[in-house]
Amino acid sequence: MATRCRRRGGNLYGVLAGDTVSVTTAIAGVPASNGRMPAGQYGIHATGLAGAEAGNYALSPENFGAPGLPLSRSGQLTVLPRSLQRAMDPGSLSITYGDTLPQLRLTGGVLPGDEVFMTNVVVPTQVQGLPVLDGRDTALSTSLAVARIATCRG
Repeated sequence: MATRCRRRGGNLYGVLAGDTVSVTTAIAGVPASNGRMPAGQYGIHATGLAGAEAGNYALSPENFGAPGLPLSRSGQLTVLPRSLQRAMDPGSLSITYGDTLPQLRLTGGVLPGDEVFMTNVVVPTQVQGLPVLDGRDTALSTSLAVARIATCRG
């Protein structure tokens, strides 16, 4: 009896229960660094079949993706940006004019081999109820810059 099997790389329809078959794919424009793909969108295409019983099957529009989906139609792979966690010493949330801005620090989310630089930026914001000369106060904001460091192994 044919069953729908979810395999790495896509869905196959018509594969017999117990058979080991998977779709092989190619991803267009992959500038992988350290084995990772940068955040963005990439075209993905079926290129063939793999697995112990792959020789018993043919990749056709009837058994790839969904019934009737043409093989020439590409899918899309989306790699989302990774979230970073940052923290500030609670005692440094208030400063006096002329003091150095408190530094935020990253507490998680950076992968080995990546370098992330955080820059403090002062952004004027309206603060109600504070008697200040020009009616404005400043708030601390941060911006992140991510650099990918490639390692070559010989």
